[in-house]
Amino acid sequence: MKLALSIGFCLIVFVHCLLSQEKFLLQCNERILLESRKVVLQQVGTLEATNGNDGKKIRLYQKAVGLSVGSPYCVGGQYFCFLRAVEVLGFSPMCIPLPKTGLSLEVFRFARRNGEKVPTRYEQDDIVIWIKRNTIHGHTERIVEVGRKGWVETVGFNTRRYDTEKGRWVEGVFRWKRNLLHPLGRMYLIGIVGFKRKSDGC
Repeated sequence: MKLALSIGFCLIVFVHCLLSQEKFLLQCNERILLESRKVVLQQVGTLEATNGNDGKKIRLYQKAVGLSVGSPYCVGGQYFCFLRAVEVLGFSPMCIPLPKTGLSLEVFRFARRNGEKVPTRYEQDDIVIWIKRNTIHGHTERIVEVGRKGWVETVGFNTRRYDTEKGRWVEGVFRWKRNLLHPLGRMYLIGIVGFKRKSDGC
């Protein structure tokens, strides 16, 4: 009986989480999407110079969306990967599917205005957006692998983890295992931005 109730409760939570998460698709050239994934994975391991949103590589992420030195760059890093992809492939920056912004919430608002709403399903290359309640502050990561029961692997810019070899916290770009059915600290998942692949054009 207790097991049945526990399973039932978990199913209710699972359904509630999915229903409260909206997903929108933005059109993107398939070559750009695949190249941007390569660039994202190449950034893993990039560290800040002094754990102050600084460093030569970090500055590139900030500049990509017009942010000043020391600014948060979780969105800027994701945009940078698309920017580098279009440069490598010879496409115009106008072909980048994401808006040029440093705000996670603005990425979601853009997708809601311009994208196609679809049932929520976690897929490779999806952009995941968390928001702190009653604020405009949030966090963005990109799914690179999809598991089961809400588990995914992401690449997140402007994140921190404990380095056991150095014996201290380091900040930068890391690969993470996230369960999207649960909050991320004090942030909740407001939605997913996915991509509708195109074989030609932008």
